[in-house]
Amino acid sequence: MNVLAIEVNVLTQWDHTLALAQRAIVEAEEHAQILTNAHRTAMNVLAMEVNVLTQWDHTIALAQLAIVETGERAQILTNALRTATSVHAIEVNVLTQWDHTIALAQRAIMETG
Repeated sequence: MNVLAIEVNVLTQWDHTLALAQRAIVEAEEHAQILTNAHRTAMNVLAMEVNVLTQWDHTIALAQLAIVETGERAQILTNALRTATSVHAIEVNVLTQWDHTIALAQRAIMETG
């Protein structure tokens, strides 16, 4: 009878051990699912970071293009200013010539007058 009681006790211990093992398996599967979800989340975050970096690359390229275009516009404006300055100098020269012409005409009128 003692042997039978020991065997029943051993079987009961095996039942408890199997129950604990099954519980550990379920918990391990849950942890594996949590880790899988964490990995997916990390991959999504990484993809977003790559997207952000790509957007930064595009933004920098656009800024560089704007700088080049601004430089070109500045050169155009500088050339326009030089042209306007030259035209102004010519106009001043023409006005000075008109002043001389008028002075000569007035002198001629006075002398013939």
